[in-house]
Amino acid sequence: MKIAKFQSLSRRQKCWMWSAYWRLWGVWWCIKLKQGAWLNTKLDLTDTVDAEVGSDAIKTASQVHESVRLAARLHWLPLACLPKSIVLLDMLQTMGIPACLKLGVNKREQQFASHAWVQVGSAMIGEPEHVKDRFIEIHHR
Repeated sequence: MKIAKFQSLSRRQKCWMWSAYWRLWGVWWCIKLKQGAWLNTKLDLTDTVDAEVGSDAIKTASQVHESVRLAARLHWLPLACLPKSIVLLDMLQTMGIPACLKLGVNKREQQFASHAWVQVGSAMIGEPEHVKDRFIEIHHR
């Protein structure tokens, strides 16, 4: 299944996937070793992206998301949503696509759960709509 998905990627998407693969490794290590201090210097969660974005930017962001998702599936490291979202955010911003990282905590269940995702304009990239119903967004101050 993974090989078939890889083969269906365009050349550009394969380049994004390999770039994501190596970036995931670096982000994972920074999160593990430097923890909150590194995240605070790299991320500004108070920044919101209100700019109108075109459908081409959202389509490109979705393609990059698929490349990051596949890179994470092929990776030997255990990767959760936070490192994947940080890598996707970095790649999109490098491409000039206005994106922001969103963090949320569950609002219905009694056990703690959290989730990270990337948003371009008002569109959640690669996330089902029920994410907004399940998680309430938190802000970093």
